[in-house]
Amino acid sequence: LLQVETGLDKDHMLLVQLEAPGFEKRPDQGAPVWRELANRLVQTNGVQASAYASYPFLYGNRWTEEVRILGVPQKESAHVLSVGEGFFAASGIPLLQGRDFRPAEIGPQARVAIVNQRFADLFFPHQSALGKTFEREIGPRKPYEAFTIIGIVGNNRYRELREPPPATLFIPQTDDARWQSLTLRAADPAHPALAAAVQRVAPQVHPAIKVRQLITQNQIIEDKLVRERLLATLSAFFAFIAILLAAIGLYGVLSYTVAQRTKEIGIRLALGAPRPGVVRLVVQDAAIWTLLGLVVGLGTSLYLARFAGKLLYEVQPSDVNAIAVPLAFFLAAGSLAALPAAWRATRVDPIIALRYE
Repeated sequence: LLQVETGLDKDHMLLVQLEAPGFEKRPDQGAPVWRELANRLVQTNGVQASAYASYPFLYGNRWTEEVRILGVPQKESAHVLSVGEGFFAASGIPLLQGRDFRPAEIGPQARVAIVNQRFADLFFPHQSALGKTFEREIGPRKPYEAFTIIGIVGNNRYRELREPPPATLFIPQTDDARWQSLTLRAADPAHPALAAAVQRVAPQVHPAIKVRQLITQNQIIEDKLVRERLLATLSAFFAFIAILLAAIGLYGVLSYTVAQRTKEIGIRLALGAPRPGVVRLVVQDAAIWTLLGLVVGLGTSLYLARFAGKLLYEVQPSDVNAIAVPLAFFLAAGSLAALPAAWRATRVDPIIALRYE
């Protein structure tokens, strides 16, 4: 999940959640203030681009609408995100065809849209979607209105890392809202100086602006993997305990076996058996016990692994590496457990062993 391709420049994105109470009642005041704040922050050292959006990607939000093509009665669901000018440059989403929104198109009256490649392939297969028109319902109980596609961008994950990139359309954002999500593309988005600059500049632009949250895109991804990381940590801990218990148990069995076979080992040594042969005898016992346990454990684990399939992502419970690694660990544990028993067997004095019997 950490290595999945998000379609975003996640290493250089700082997401700023802003609030300005009262801006929603005075659009003439809010819009220029938000633009000034974005312009001021893009002049900050280390910041390459800035743009607004309704909310960050992979934040847990979802906005879907029914979309239809003119002349086609069938409707399809598409994800929607309202964004401002320069959002794709700030997010690192490549512009494949067409152009970005222009300043004059940022507003509720604009009837243009930018779609991702998945949207274009779904609604306009085997043809270019650039310049095509689709319809979407712009509000409850309002008729469908036509939107023209002016650009096509690359695919990216929208809400969850586990979900493939959905068909997404981007519409111009109204920049007079009370809440704003600002995306800053910076060389080092986690640098404390950048966070301090945001906290300092925001109230300078307008005293009503409050910085509610500063979080990098990587932090958002890390936060979404808390459950997976916890399960991985617990699994690793219990796996270590299992290997430790197996090694201790195998060592105890082998030590007991050597003690029970003291007379046999003494006779073998008295009759001239080489000590390496005695070691081989002990190691052979260890191999038999280890392989028997691995066969039983492997069969049981393959049966139980199907219940863990939902916790995995692009990894099968029967994955060769997932099976080979623990097998190798258990074989190593068995070998280490056999060494003390084998060493004890080589130290048996045949005269003492025969006297003892």
